[in-house]
Amino acid sequence: MSRPMTFMDQQQERWVREVKADSHLYPKGVKMASAVVERFVPKRRQKKFRRFLDATRIGDNPTFLRFLHSIAIAIEKEEKAEKRKAAKPPAKKKAKRK
Repeated sequence: MSRPMTFMDQQQERWVREVKADSHLYPKGVKMASAVVERFVPKRRQKKFRRFLDATRIGDNPTFLRFLHSIAIAIEKEEKAEKRKAAKPPAKKKAKRK
């Protein structure tokens, strides 16, 4: 026999529906948010961190996912700017006329 749904079960279902309905967040934004965790949570602690996300269900919270997604976008923009800067040849100094 299955257990009755708790408030948190219902809340998690609402969160998942909200995330899936947000075209900016699902599915690419969720993948980007996950990449932030992989990048900034040390490898040896990722499993424990993901268990925390699952246990608290915060990993399905749309606000939390938008927060991580925003971090991912900021990092992506910064990295693109750095690549453009690195690819740009140094400006040539004009010779001074005497």
